[in-house]
Amino acid sequence: MMKNKILYIAGVSALILFGCVKNTAYNSYKGTDVNGWNQDTSVIFDVDITDTVSAYNIILNVRHTTEYPYQNLWMFVRSCSPDGIVRDDTTACFLADNTGKWLGQSYFSVYEMPVMFMDKIRFPKEGVYHFEIYQGMRDSMLKGIRDIGITIEKSDSKDGKE
Repeated sequence: MMKNKILYIAGVSALILFGCVKNTAYNSYKGTDVNGWNQDTSVIFDVDITDTVSAYNIILNVRHTTEYPYQNLWMFVRSCSPDGIVRDDTTACFLADNTGKWLGQSYFSVYEMPVMFMDKIRFPKEGVYHFEIYQGMRDSMLKGIRDIGITIEKSDSKDGKE
């Protein structure tokens, strides 16, 4: 009886997991140094894009602990297209509300917060797109940030921007 219940829960969990990622073209996380995220250290993702027709959303994912000392996190993102076009952006992520309650999903002592970075964009060329993400806070060594991730998923909308 207990074995059937466990199999049922595992099956439902797998369906939910795979159902949620069917439009995901890329998803990866990179850990930061255990002592903190240094201001001079980037987290790098190289993404091979083959579909230039569909519209995509680019989501940055932040995993942090309660050691993180601030309500928000500023990040600098440098992206480079296969033909060498470089774009620099800045984005802010709110990790806690005004009362200090952490936002996002909690997994034991780690919180995960997705941040919409770009929505409904189209990649103009096939090839490898390079993303470098730096922390943009005043601390040279930022405590409490465990991982930075990037998810590229097909947008529900057909209206893509370039």
